[in-house]
Amino acid sequence: MPNPSKLFLSERPVNAPGSAVLCSVEGSRPILVEVQALVSSSSYGNARRMASGIDQQRLSLLLAVLEKRAGLNLAGDDVFVNVAGGMTVDEPASDLGVLAAIASSVRNRVIPQTTAMFGEVGLAGEVRGITPGAAAHQGGVPDGISALHHAGGQHRTRRPPARDARRAERQPKASASL
Repeated sequence: MPNPSKLFLSERPVNAPGSAVLCSVEGSRPILVEVQALVSSSSYGNARRMASGIDQQRLSLLLAVLEKRAGLNLAGDDVFVNVAGGMTVDEPASDLGVLAAIASSVRNRVIPQTTAMFGEVGLAGEVRGITPGAAAHQGGVPDGISALHHAGGQHRTRRPPARDARRAERQPKASASL
């Protein structure tokens, strides 16, 4: 298959909170996969945590990091996480995408369609660089993605819009003689 990422992202909803794209490595090939999260108030006494396509224990760890380090109160919420397309992602590089999908659902904020992410999240809340990330970086970013978030920061794959460039040209330049 020439571009498996297109297959996994073809039915991704537009402007839907709780949806994020993560960059995973299958063999030696980077692949983009959608991860979906739904966070809702628990109507029962105990909050439920359900995961499909990622490890249940990893989800519990990531939720603890979100609560402790990001200050999101999830103790009384049901959390459902699903990797779309029936794919299973078991590498630590998926952490950042899972956290982004959960936070997006909690805050009811949309992650731009053109954004993908990868990185392992540590217990202190830091995003760590990992070897598969380097492989994904070297393999290039598939079409349709203009920003790739990872441990080293953000890697833009496309130029900023022309209006931003024009705005920068109109800004007064600093004088070298000061």
